[in-house]
Amino acid sequence: MPKLPKLKMKTPAVALALAAALVTLAACGGMTPRPEPELTVMTYNVYVGAPPDELLNASPAEVPLKVAEFYQRYRASDFPGRAAAIAKIIKKSQPHVIGLQEISLVRTQDPADSLTNPGAGPNAETVEIDFLKVMEAALVKEGLNYSVAHRVETFDIEMPMPNTATGGFIDVRLTDHDVILVRSDVTVAASESA
Repeated sequence: MPKLPKLKMKTPAVALALAAALVTLAACGGMTPRPEPELTVMTYNVYVGAPPDELLNASPAEVPLKVAEFYQRYRASDFPGRAAAIAKIIKKSQPHVIGLQEISLVRTQDPADSLTNPGAGPNAETVEIDFLKVMEAALVKEGLNYSVAHRVETFDIEMPMPNTATGGFIDVRLTDHDVILVRSDVTVAASESA
């Protein structure tokens, strides 16, 4: 079974590329090829459903409406349906290692406190969707057995959007991760983030 050498994560994109290279080297025994099966690596940006940079580039006055727009676009993107399609793609090649980008965790808080207590930082805890759990369930449904070898948080932001039902605000929290999944027959020696 291939073993993943100790892995230090620097930046998400570089980290996933580095992980793929290290896993490949581990399978080949370093630079000297050995008669072991080839190692298949897949990477996939699952996409949160809307570009987060639109939120980060908004002026303070635009933030609530931009957050509401972002929230509606992410919901309309139907990640559970997309995850099922991604799992079918994964099933065709059954890679040893999968690098997934934009594995999001969307949480809300009603009423919002980000406007009245901006120093509190991201603290919304009501889970709207956990992309990792949805993706893992889609893989299991396809009869695939993968586990998380490494997970790195790329950002965690929380901003308010209007609550049309109450006239107040709801906080929406977006936590983004990059994740490395490994197939059940791959052994990971160690991993860490820097």
